[in-house]
Amino acid sequence: KPVGGINSSDAAQVNFWGVTPSAIEKVRFYAGDVNNSNSLSGADAGSIQAYFLSMGANGFARSPWTFWTAGVTISANPGTGGNPALVVPAGGPIVNQNFYALVTGDFNRSFTPGTMKSLSESLNMIYGEVIEIAPNTAFELPINAAIDMEVGAVSLIINVPANQLEVQGVYLTNDPSTPLNYSVTGDELRISWYSLTPINLNDGDALLTLQLFATDLSGNDNIYLSLAADPLNELADGSYNVIENALISVDIIKATALGIGNPDLAGKLRFANYPNPFKGNTNFAFTVPTDGKVTLEVYNITGTSVMVMLDQVMPAGDHLVRMDAGALKPGVYMATLTLKDNETMLRKTIKVIAY
Repeated sequence: KPVGGINSSDAAQVNFWGVTPSAIEKVRFYAGDVNNSNSLSGADAGSIQAYFLSMGANGFARSPWTFWTAGVTISANPGTGGNPALVVPAGGPIVNQNFYALVTGDFNRSFTPGTMKSLSESLNMIYGEVIEIAPNTAFELPINAAIDMEVGAVSLIINVPANQLEVQGVYLTNDPSTPLNYSVTGDELRISWYSLTPINLNDGDALLTLQLFATDLSGNDNIYLSLAADPLNELADGSYNVIENALISVDIIKATALGIGNPDLAGKLRFANYPNPFKGNTNFAFTVPTDGKVTLEVYNITGTSVMVMLDQVMPAGDHLVRMDAGALKPGVYMATLTLKDNETMLRKTIKVIAY
């Protein structure tokens, strides 16, 4: 199926080649020239991106498959045109000729006809902490890099339960001024981004941030976002080559009965500790979005409170608390940060490991 193999990595490479041409197979040039203009440009890249976001509904001006004589290269933009791929003179001898064929739009040549692959072989998602969200609340959910990465293109297809969460926006890293292209069909969220200027991410940095609205959070089940079973899920590096063994993480959403008086604050409570795992002591770093009473409590695996680090009124902003954990036995613990003011209660729980 021609829809296979076409995503943001192709768009990024077409965009880059249009700015800095180099010698490539002519069949590849025409596969990238989806607008059939005999040149590669940002317009072709945009059409490829739209194709990915629309699941192939936004077609191309060029036919679905591109053929050209094997071994013929091109390094000029716009192209020089030329003869058809094969000319057989009338009455002439039998001609044997090798051809290359590419799915139009598959500029990075990742689509292989006849393959049965259904899952991404280069990208996986793991889960972080549990965050509590009240119904009818707008909140932000980062999708983080789980390894150090340089990223020049993003192709994500994420399962988001439409009956519980409404996608209201997506932006790059943690910068709301850089919105990303996305589309939502049923439970499927598609996100596409590429740039001539890649971003450098450390483990834990936000790759992108989802702006969500919690609708129906009835029940006690946690909500897990997941990667769709689709080989188009991938991240590309600064040279727009697929990042092998790329890893991203997202928090788990849990419904809470706590009221959120100010929905703009939901999802803005930040909480982490380092080092983790730790021995002897660790630091809790957190950000509270408003003045209020802050409680920081540590529980063992059975849910029994073992230490209360904070229980006091604190101003909005960034804070750091050092915990002397020498009395704790090695094991897994949960640390819960709670913020209360006159109309708001926010809470976040993280896992901490002592050894």
